[in-house]
Amino acid sequence: RVGNNPLIRWLYEVESPPEAQSSPSLWRYRARITIEHLAATLDQQFTGKPENQQPQILKEFLKEERNLGVLLYLPQILQLQRMLLEKFYRRLAVHEA
Repeated sequence: RVGNNPLIRWLYEVESPPEAQSSPSLWRYRARITIEHLAATLDQQFTGKPENQQPQILKEFLKEERNLGVLLYLPQILQLQRMLLEKFYRRLAVHEA
């Protein structure tokens, strides 16, 4: 059951919105926003402006974005470290290491 909400009815394509065919901006292609695009736009907008008017935190974030992407795998890395410690803690001889 979809209900009487017009937006939900349009999303489930029970009925089509009356203005959908008449609104070309609804069907306009928009490119994906990427980190590179954001950085280029930021540089373009704030070039020549004083340092106190520039978004310093956002600029630092964009500089460190590559390093921050690795944080996605941090839980798995910590889990692997914990498993290795449980398995091999004080079990390797010095000459094997």
